[in-house]
Amino acid sequence: MADSEEELASISPLDQLTIPRPKPDDDIPTPPDPDDDDPNYDDDPDPVPDDHGNPNRVPDVPERPAALADDVIVERYQSRIHIVDAWKYPGSLVKRPDFVDPGWASWAEYDDKTKRPAGPALRVPTSGPQTEKMCRKGDYVVRQLVTIDHSQPADAQVDVWTEAEFERLFIPAKIQ
Repeated sequence: MADSEEELASISPLDQLTIPRPKPDDDIPTPPDPDDDDPNYDDDPDPVPDDHGNPNRVPDVPERPAALADDVIVERYQSRIHIVDAWKYPGSLVKRPDFVDPGWASWAEYDDKTKRPAGPALRVPTSGPQTEKMCRKGDYVVRQLVTIDHSQPADAQVDVWTEAEFERLFIPAKIQ
């Protein structure tokens, strides 16, 4: 090392660091070969940290491989239902979207099955097996496009989703 202040000033801070490096003759243990029969061997890749160093982020789904073996079947899926508009029924029709008909106003009795109290509701005509569905306070009335077969155009429908079911399956889209 340098003895005088001038010599110390001329040495960069990086030059002053002493980093121990392994020498070729050092014994560096090598990891054992993985044993497929060992239940303690984890061959999954380590979790990928997110931007904040959180190691619990799930890695991004890789792109579809360019070439697959003939016996491998890979399918891509998409949702059959596309929500066009959704309105959470507050128990009143004062502030309703245009697709909700005020003529649907109704009253629902206490429901033993769901334990929902009696109160204002909407009797919404639907195109499914049920010709109408009851929309209670907190439920969603939606305009949706339903694709049954890709060779046919999507079917525009009005439907009712319970609050729990709708919020489990759909998230709000960010409008820019």
